[in-house]
Amino acid sequence: MNVRTKKPESFHVVARCCSVAGIALVAVLWVALPSVLPAQEQTVGRKLPERPIELARLLSRAFQEASSRVLPAVVVIRARRQTRVGDTTLAYADVGSGVVVKLAADLPPVVLTNSHVLDGVALDRLELTLLDGTVLHATQLLFDRRSDVGLIKIRETAVPVAPLGNSDQVRVGEWVLAIGSPFGLEGTVTHGIISARGRRSLQLGGHGFAVLNQDYFQTDAPIHPGNSGGPLVNLDGEVIAINAAIASTTNRGMGVGFAIPINLAKFIAVELVRHGRVRRAYLGISLEPALNVAIAQKLGLPKVRGALVGDVFPSTPAAAAKLEPFDVILAIDGTPVEDGDDLRNKISLSPVGKTVELTVWRDRRQIKLRARLAERDEGGSPGAEPVLAARPISGELLRQLGIRAVALDDMFRRKLALPDQAGLVVLRLSPHHPAALSIEPLDVIVAIDGRPIASTTDADRLLSASAQSGSVTLTLIRPGGDKPVRRTVTLER
Repeated sequence: MNVRTKKPESFHVVARCCSVAGIALVAVLWVALPSVLPAQEQTVGRKLPERPIELARLLSRAFQEASSRVLPAVVVIRARRQTRVGDTTLAYADVGSGVVVKLAADLPPVVLTNSHVLDGVALDRLELTLLDGTVLHATQLLFDRRSDVGLIKIRETAVPVAPLGNSDQVRVGEWVLAIGSPFGLEGTVTHGIISARGRRSLQLGGHGFAVLNQDYFQTDAPIHPGNSGGPLVNLDGEVIAINAAIASTTNRGMGVGFAIPINLAKFIAVELVRHGRVRRAYLGISLEPALNVAIAQKLGLPKVRGALVGDVFPSTPAAAAKLEPFDVILAIDGTPVEDGDDLRNKISLSPVGKTVELTVWRDRRQIKLRARLAERDEGGSPGAEPVLAARPISGELLRQLGIRAVALDDMFRRKLALPDQAGLVVLRLSPHHPAALSIEPLDVIVAIDGRPIASTTDADRLLSASAQSGSVTLTLIRPGGDKPVRRTVTLER
């Protein structure tokens, strides 16, 4: 990433903004101070500081104390690498960050960092130092690209260890400190807040494309190249996340920061230490890309929340639990599921062999199912062809109009509240075909050019017979609401 010097006038703008922010911060502290003061400062009869500067000093002291708890355990990671430029091999050094932690009482201290900080680096080309200059000796590198979590086993045992917090208790708006070596500047501390939780489906540079387990905290604490792998710390001086990436349009390190919650990072790290790999559980389902308002209405779901099951693979935990296509998984063991990515995290980071209770939306009501999780085979497929994929589709609908549809059966009649209806239910649409502008998944095609259909064979026959025509008219039923809506759509082939 390029580093450029700002023009002097840019600094004036920043300084002016900081001054306004400082006034606003003092006002907020004045209102909120009783809830954040230590117990000894809340003694009955004790007056609050009357001068704004004293309030600012209280916050400053909190930052100082939080930093001092973690800084001794922060690690500077220097990786000596090489690259080819034309016919020339060039050597260069990367600087990243890490933090010494103790993952469990029976495990020795390790350096926790990002997988992309360690990926492709030989053990003998790593240099590890604490901020006081203490040299650490790496004995083994372990990392998991699917979560971007890495760790370094070290020879030393009598080393400072940073306390770990509970990332499940982190709240939006909470003050945090990011610690690391941005641009090689060791032991740099920046501050901000938790801007959001549960950021998923992100593509954050080269290493972001392969990350399966994404559940990032978003923060406005400045994060730059060299911060990767360093700790994100709360005001109690506890590590609540590992800094991972920044989304920026300026290529100058100014943007939105993302950090891996410590509970997720700890789970991955313990698996790596105890088993040498991460054992991930799975259900055996495919997921629809998104549960949107239109699909929620068709299924009678009151909120657009949950993971929409696309298909179910046979001989898997999902099949044994009797999950069905187009079920919506609302919760696991009583913990709400936000979306498909959230479900993937919750399942894959659960212990293999655990039996979980699934809260499922089916046939316009909630039901409970139990599934015993199995271990995912990272290199293989879930098994035989899944339930929906094995059903015949209308080849002509797909070829001519970009519509993937199967015959409406008893399962779909129940889910869509269409007990006596015949036709084809739309599963997917080719995004660039005009049909996608007027037809939605779970619409039901009941007639083609005014002629009723009940099977994929009917659809293929009618579309083949009228293939010379430049357009085709579909009669649709759209479930949802008080009663289904009937409409016609004319499409160019």
